[in-house]
Amino acid sequence: MGRAQRTVNLYKSEKERKKKSSKTPFKNTPISNSIPSFPLTHPARISVSFPSVPSPSSPAVST
Repeated sequence: MGRAQRTVNLYKSEKERKKKSSKTPFKNTPISNSIPSFPLTHPARISVSFPSVPSPSSPAVST
């Protein structure tokens, strides 16, 4: 339960940071800042890419 609350707070602070960063020029925004936020905003994309990784090796193992 505490973890969920923490995620909500993280999400809120993420929104606030995006609001602030929209005012500042893009050059000032470090790229490393947007990388950790990507999994938070797109968890579905990660879960989709994971099953597709073992997929090619699966037929190879069965044969």
